[in-house]
Amino acid sequence: MDSAEKLFGSEGYASTPLGVICEDAGVTKGAMYHHFSSKQELYEAVFERACTRTMADIVRVLGDAAGEADPWARTLAALRVWLRAISDDDQARRVMTEAPSVLGWDRWRELDQERNALIVSDAIQFLVDEGVLADVSVPTVSQLVFSLLVEGAMMIAHADDRDAERARVEAALVRMVSGLRR
Repeated sequence: MDSAEKLFGSEGYASTPLGVICEDAGVTKGAMYHHFSSKQELYEAVFERACTRTMADIVRVLGDAAGEADPWARTLAALRVWLRAISDDDQARRVMTEAPSVLGWDRWRELDQERNALIVSDAIQFLVDEGVLADVSVPTVSQLVFSLLVEGAMMIAHADDRDAERARVEAALVRMVSGLRR
């Protein structure tokens, strides 16, 4: 899977023949097909791996910030990790931005919800429980905030100056979500 992630990330899905992935990995196509039924299924596994890595980074940051007295500051630290992942990691960015077209919109949304939306819901619930946010419908607000994060990540990924775009997206997201504070 390392070879697939590297090649999908550098060359893109369409420009990466399965044979090249197998050659780079030092395996036969038969061995690959033993684990994945298709190139698309392999891509899905790579996408899930990238999501898992980003979520692990966010959980780590939240854990590191556990001593932070301000729950809002902890949540903003996690937001920054999310946005930095899409702007700083070229391979992950390419995999994430190609996922809707490679996997299809419905499958991509399903995986994104399974892998990423839960942490947003947990963060919103945490902020409500801590009294930072007004008493809101956690499922509704979580879905809306998650949608903002996904769109912000796509804006960053496609920007010519990703650092500047990340700063603009972060400022806008913080301002919008701040409107929910008590």
